[in-house]
Amino acid sequence: MSLSNTWMFDWYFRKQKAAVDADAQTSFKMAIKSSVLRVFSLMALVLLGLGILGIEAQPLVVCLVLGQVGFILDRLRQK
Repeated sequence: MSLSNTWMFDWYFRKQKAAVDADAQTSFKMAIKSSVLRVFSLMALVLLGLGILGIEAQPLVVCLVLGQVGFILDRLRQK
């Protein structure tokens, strides 16, 4: 999860850097799209883990939460 979040964040960051002349509204829209895409990828990974892989719910949720916390801590550390 953390790997997919980092990949998407970097992709949107590079996309935003390429649009240097983008106004605040465009930048805000890109941030919203990034957040929505991350939420949908999280839901897809949960459904994949529960449905196809048959992982129990509690360990899956714990791992996903730890992945999100790791992603946030990594982003805070880089600033």
